[in-house]
Amino acid sequence: MRILLLIITGLLLLGNQLLGQDKIDSKLLQEELEILGDIVIGISPKLSEEDRNQISKLIEQKKKTIEGKAMTSLEYFNFLAELDLPTQFDEHASIQVDEEVLTTLLKK
Repeated sequence: MRILLLIITGLLLLGNQLLGQDKIDSKLLQEELEILGDIVIGISPKLSEEDRNQISKLIEQKKKTIEGKAMTSLEYFNFLAELDLPTQFDEHASIQVDEEVLTTLLKK
């Protein structure tokens, strides 16, 4: 009986995580993507003007791919994880945004 209860509880929690998130409007997601691009361009001292333009173009392309698509914060986080920007960072520097911070930013 205890195992059955644990399985049911686990399935309910998994379902809540996968299906219980609110969808976020694409306009807000695009604004957040633009802010992320501005941050990347602003914090890397090694970027040339050409690199900055390339990052801006990539951000604009990605903004177009999510136009009209509402996403959950987890879907958006996965979308950002696939984003490959030429930041010129070495292995000691990186940008890390955990899901809690991303969710907080998207709710503002």
